[in-house]
Amino acid sequence: MARPNLKVVYLIVFLDMLGFGVIIPVLRDLTAYLVQNGTSASWPPEVFMGVLMASYSGAQMLSAPFIGRLSDIYGRRPVFLFSAIGNLASYVIWILSSSYWVFLFGRIVSGITGGNIAIAQSILADNTSADERPRAMGLLGAAIGMGFVLGPFLGVVMIKIKHHINLDMPEINHFWFIGIVPLLLSVLPPIMIMFNRGDIWGRASGSDGCSALVAVVQSLARVGDRAIYVAHLLTQLSFVAFEVLFAWILQHQYGFDLKDTYYYFGAQGLILAIVQGGIYRRVEKRRPPEYWVRAGFLASAMGMLLLPWIGYMPATLIFGLTIKTVLLTMLIVFMTLALGFSAPSIQAYASLRAATTTQGQTMGNLQALASMARFVAPLVATSLYAAWLPLPFVFGGIACFVAWIVFRRQTSIQAG
Repeated sequence: MARPNLKVVYLIVFLDMLGFGVIIPVLRDLTAYLVQNGTSASWPPEVFMGVLMASYSGAQMLSAPFIGRLSDIYGRRPVFLFSAIGNLASYVIWILSSSYWVFLFGRIVSGITGGNIAIAQSILADNTSADERPRAMGLLGAAIGMGFVLGPFLGVVMIKIKHHINLDMPEINHFWFIGIVPLLLSVLPPIMIMFNRGDIWGRASGSDGCSALVAVVQSLARVGDRAIYVAHLLTQLSFVAFEVLFAWILQHQYGFDLKDTYYYFGAQGLILAIVQGGIYRRVEKRRPPEYWVRAGFLASAMGMLLLPWIGYMPATLIFGLTIKTVLLTMLIVFMTLALGFSAPSIQAYASLRAATTTQGQTMGNLQALASMARFVAPLVATSLYAAWLPLPFVFGGIACFVAWIVFRRQTSIQAG
């Protein structure tokens, strides 16, 4: 039997993450700009950014399991196409945004249609065997990582072009030009989905079509699955807090401007792509997925607890760099390695435990819980950050440690 060609799935996810890699680092400066120009509320800009990210994720939280369920019933192609078109629309709104509230509306549109990762995971689960699935999830993680690699560097290129060419359009926003290339690239996925005639778009049979949100509650109620979902939710709360606040830490503790921030995000994405596209594929078969999940959770707990304190170190120079910048870089490498191993492993572990007819639901549930974390964490983390910088990282470290305990206990019971 011929192997299905899954390259189109990896490419579509890569293009989507490429745009995401452009927008995440610029959110700090874009939010501050939009808040300064026309928003009357007196919250700190970090909190405004938290509202942006929470709104996107709240919309995705409601739609992701429903989209995953629809893809189980009606097939992957039409739902994947809907998601890709929604992503395209969100970039149009970004470029045309003249106020914070218009941009906020664009993020909500993107969130409602943002079930593409869950659908991609479902397609991989449909077309791979149990032995092949961890490798497929690792390649998907590599595609995501490469988007995060090239997205920030693409943002740097756009900043340099804009610096040399006067392209300011005050009636829109100061950062519109950065979104041009992601907008053009987002035209490709709908075309690729519509014209690809491969055999990868099949759907699982036997779905009962029950409510997607009810399916999430049912999954959490099942004792055997509860530890997976609870641990996933706790670690996602921690990871999202880091993602939301990392750009602010780079500015407040290290004095990084937008270009430096893009470089740092790009380097982090490069490490993630190397891990999930190369290192993980070579070593994952040496241990079961649950081993890598536990190791990643514990390492993430240590990294989150250490992160904020490095920035308080004196700016002593060594080889032209401050010691605290060197230590920050080493810690980010360590934390990215942890994420690079734990993320595809928990997806593979959950997928291997799911029935053939509920692969889309299972992946949708994981993304729904991630979206729940992405809704709660930005609001809580930015508020805690405004109160005291280290506070959200302390809570994030504790959350990862509790996730490690919960998951380790459950897998130990199953092994016994």
